[in-house]
Amino acid sequence: MRLRSKLFIGFGFVLILMALSVSLSIFMLRDQNKSINELVLVRYDKVSLTEEVETERTNTAKRIRDLLLDPSIVTPEEIKLIEDSRLRSNQTIQELLNTVDDNQRKELLTELQRVNLIYGEDIKDVLNLLVAGKREEATHLFLTPEQNQVRSDIQEKSIAFQNLEHTEMHDLLSQSTQTYKMTIVLMLLFLVLALVLGMVVSRWAMQGVSLSIRSLSEGITRVRDQNGHILRIEDIPQNELEPIGLAYNRLVDSIEQHTQQEEIYKQTLQDTALLETKVSEIIILFQGISDLTTMANLFLNKISPIINAQLGILYLRKGERDNGYGIGAGHFFSPLASYACDLDLLKEQTIQFDGGLVRQCAQDRQKVLLSNIPEDYIKIHSGLGEALPRNILLLPIEFEGEVLAVLEFASFHIFSIFEQKLLERITGILGIALHSVAQQMQVKRLLEQSQTLTEELQVQSEELQLQHEELRSTNEQLEKQNRESEVKTREIEKVSQFKSEFLANMSHELRTPLNSMLILAQTLADNKYGNLTIKQVEYASTIHSAGKDLLDLINDILDLSKVESGKMNIVFSEVSLNELQKEMECQFSPVAHQKGLSFEIKISPDLPQIFTTDKQHVLQILKNLLSNAFKFTDKGHIELKFYQPSEKRILREELRGTSVLALSVTDTGMGIPKEMQEPIFEVFRQVDGTMSRKYGGTGLGLSISRELAHLLGGTIKLQSEVGKGSIFTLYIPIAVSTQLQKEIPVLDQVATSTEPLLEDSETMVPNSVSLEGKTILIVDDDMRNIFALTSLLESNNMNALFAENGRDALEVLSNHAEIDLILMDIMMPEMDGYETMRVIRQNEEYITLPIIALTAKVMKNDREKCLEAGASDYIQKPVNAEQLISLMRVWLYERGA
Repeated sequence: MRLRSKLFIGFGFVLILMALSVSLSIFMLRDQNKSINELVLVRYDKVSLTEEVETERTNTAKRIRDLLLDPSIVTPEEIKLIEDSRLRSNQTIQELLNTVDDNQRKELLTELQRVNLIYGEDIKDVLNLLVAGKREEATHLFLTPEQNQVRSDIQEKSIAFQNLEHTEMHDLLSQSTQTYKMTIVLMLLFLVLALVLGMVVSRWAMQGVSLSIRSLSEGITRVRDQNGHILRIEDIPQNELEPIGLAYNRLVDSIEQHTQQEEIYKQTLQDTALLETKVSEIIILFQGISDLTTMANLFLNKISPIINAQLGILYLRKGERDNGYGIGAGHFFSPLASYACDLDLLKEQTIQFDGGLVRQCAQDRQKVLLSNIPEDYIKIHSGLGEALPRNILLLPIEFEGEVLAVLEFASFHIFSIFEQKLLERITGILGIALHSVAQQMQVKRLLEQSQTLTEELQVQSEELQLQHEELRSTNEQLEKQNRESEVKTREIEKVSQFKSEFLANMSHELRTPLNSMLILAQTLADNKYGNLTIKQVEYASTIHSAGKDLLDLINDILDLSKVESGKMNIVFSEVSLNELQKEMECQFSPVAHQKGLSFEIKISPDLPQIFTTDKQHVLQILKNLLSNAFKFTDKGHIELKFYQPSEKRILREELRGTSVLALSVTDTGMGIPKEMQEPIFEVFRQVDGTMSRKYGGTGLGLSISRELAHLLGGTIKLQSEVGKGSIFTLYIPIAVSTQLQKEIPVLDQVATSTEPLLEDSETMVPNSVSLEGKTILIVDDDMRNIFALTSLLESNNMNALFAENGRDALEVLSNHAEIDLILMDIMMPEMDGYETMRVIRQNEEYITLPIIALTAKVMKNDREKCLEAGASDYIQKPVNAEQLISLMRVWLYERGA
């Protein structure tokens, strides 16, 4: 009988007994589980539902008491909560009725349902009374003995039902415990029986197993034969131990295979050691080499025999941007060294090489191995003959991710794995060596250059000694030059005149293009013909506004120059506080309205209504301060206050004891850090770069304002806190002393008045004077101004003629008798405006011909010079279109047109 059959019969009895034991246990456990389910799921749920009924009743009573105590919380939401609680209580009782099947419980739950419905109706009546505002009646109804009895009945019925369920749960628990004990006893009996039978069957089965194992043991103990080979088991028992014998034979096969792998691993270690040896030899070979060509030749001569290569070439990277030490940064590769190959011939063939496998190998940074070489590709030569190679191998040489060179080898045999690994390992070392040698070559070249420079410095040092001797003689000449310095000092005084001339010329060069830009932009913005879109009109207005801003910047720079020269013209006159207030309101109230700010002007009642100061410069300072306040204030208010300060607040000593007027500008803007409160008064200084980008500006306003305040005999004081705002206060004397009355010297060449002679031209001349059909001669050397003025005149239905200099103007004037008025530029080549006007006025025919002088130079005496030369009037560039048209009406009207 087979071992399997014996074990099957023996253990079959044991399994049958265990199955009977398990079946009985399962039956008893199922009965126990049923009891527990009824105990936990059914009885406990019923108790929980009964407790929910009592909880809902308690919560309802509590909410009713809260509503009775505080009628203000009687809301539909609160009433709905009570109604929902009452409905849930009824639904819970009905759910309990659906789950019971004995009469005692049904009668008890039916009575509980009846009492709960009565309680619910009473609660509903109480809520209705509360909603109707009858709190006392609702309280009385809720607290009646009957209502208390109903609540007590609900509680008693709930407790009685819970007691019944608890009793049933206790009985079920006792029954389950008894079943559990019986199950344990039966399982122990069957377990003992199964163990006894198992031991008997095991002893019977083990006798057959012992014989089979003894047979296998004898085969295994005979490990090796006389030749050292591991023996296999030949007599394998034909029973369940057969797999063990087969497994032993497979183990023997595995051991023999492992032995073979060990031999292969040993060979690999030997190859690795050989590889490291060859690498070490190459590294030693590179020591002491300082030339790329020498290194490349030595390397190829060494490595080619090792890898059995019959031909070898090293291509060095070249390009237009050679770094100065042999290795380039381009895509060209030039042969640097070779093995068994004519390098000169190879250079002629590949010096311009920029493609093919060499470049591809460099781009991909991977080796390229070629087999099946075509017959006409390349041949390896010797004294006895020539033949095709079987393999060609290309490898990139890198350093820090950059390909420096490419190696190419050809061989009669196929490159082995060992040879390829050796080359891959050596290329990294070769890349480091090439880079190192190239660096050494560069250092050597720099050292040679340094030596050359050192020799040059020695020569220069000798020259300096000679120059030192010359300096001695030069010092002797300095005494003579010092005597001549007085003469040069007088010449320095002329520098201010040159500076003024430069400012005037700069003003002319800037105002000339501004003139044409402002006129054309104003013409487009007026859209007289209505052929522009709203957006285009806005663009034109923006251009005109930008030009005005640039003009203001030019004026600021000129004002700053005058202030720095200490020659600003101060003209004192009577000033009215009311006039100052009106001018500030007219100019800044629209700005305040646009930005949504509050703007207020306060005047102290103890101030005189009329005082003496320079009104123009006071207005300029106030405009600068208010403009800054509106610019840097996004919300809040701005206040301008006129008052008489106390002696303690006056900073300048010379102002104390005199009548002083304080003009303060207060804002609620961003504020100024303490460390920037003094620097912001410097030229071109602002709080920081960010503010400059956000708000713009040049940083000239406060600098000019402070200098003007000093010229007026006063000062400006700043109080500011970051995040809260700033207060700029201008202190000026209003009791004019003798010293203040005298006029401060004026910058000779800078003009202080540039308004036309007839300032009230619009009120003097009726608008009915027509300009249509009038012929105007424009004399200007700038075609931009000619185009702009021509466009302006033609838009007003006038005819325009032009000349680019004075001589051309005289010729045009002689050929066109219909000319009604001349617009004359002053600065022109060949014949300027002064000379041209003088020549025109010499002709009696043109004595009454109106000539309006246009200039951008802005010199102080320009007005007088123009009038002396024969100009009828004078206007400054950039020209205001409306002002120019109005001025032309005046002079054409005066002429009788």
